Amino acid sequence: EWRICIDYRSLNKITIKDRYTSPRIDEIYDELSEARIFSILDATSGYYQIAMEEQDKEKTAFSFKGKLYEYNRMPFGLCNAPATFQRAMDSILREENRKFVIPYLDDIIVYSKSREEHEDHLRIVMGKLRASGICLNAKKCKFFRTEIKILGNIISRGVIKVDPEKTEQIRSYPLPTNVRELRSFLGLVNYCREFVKGFATLTGPLYEMLTGEKMNSTKRVVLDEKKQEDFRKIKEKLCENIMRVQPNFQKELILVTDASDYGIGAVLL
Repeated sequence: EWRICIDYRSLNKITIKDRYTSPRIDEIYDELSEARIFSILDATSGYYQIAMEEQDKEKTAFSFKGKLYEYNRMPFGLCNAPATFQRAMDSILREENRKFVIPYLDDIIVYSKSREEHEDHLRIVMGKLRASGICLNAKKCKFFRTEIKILGNIISRGVIKVDPEKTEQIRSYPLPTNVRELRSFLGLVNYCREFVKGFATLTGPLYEMLTGEKMNSTKRVVLDEKKQEDFRKIKEKLCENIMRVQPNFQKELILVTDASDYGIGAVLL
């Protein structure tokens, strides 16, 4: 299966940016905290389900083997495509949004507290999608799950865990030898920072190696013994069976804060 993506960088430079946003990841997890049954619906080739305005079609034109083509449906590569698609899905599901469904680009998360409730919710959501002409990819849809992988983490009954595939990536990551490898490692582990106490303190010395003048990505970096130990500790902590539990606001909560030269953090206990 091939997906065509045109280089629209020149067009994107002169496009007025659409600042419509997708839901924040932490907000999604909060919404799902009390749910027990989940389904994830996948919109087939998401962007292609949005029709282009007639006056905008020519802006998407590209040539291939001596012929000129233009898109009738919204293509990949346009800077405003994600915002346009998110707005469309939010509009279609506006009455149900954040009650039992959250559209996140081409993934539509349906969540409920019981199987019976979930059946009703699915009927409503799929009815709205059908009425709006949104097609689903049956092979990618997941129904009636008690545990789902979403946005890089596993969630089940209010418990959030790091995806095992991601922890395996971290576990097998070799000691960085250049700027590109160090940036790549820090980007990988930064996605999981909320699971590790003192994350900023552990990674601070490694980030310091990337400060200062602009560095070439192939520039060699050498981690001294202390930084190598920090590197190992970060990997060890993220590869433990760590999890985060959504707070129960019906119970007493304790706010614990801490700060160092490298960072500041807080946690609810």
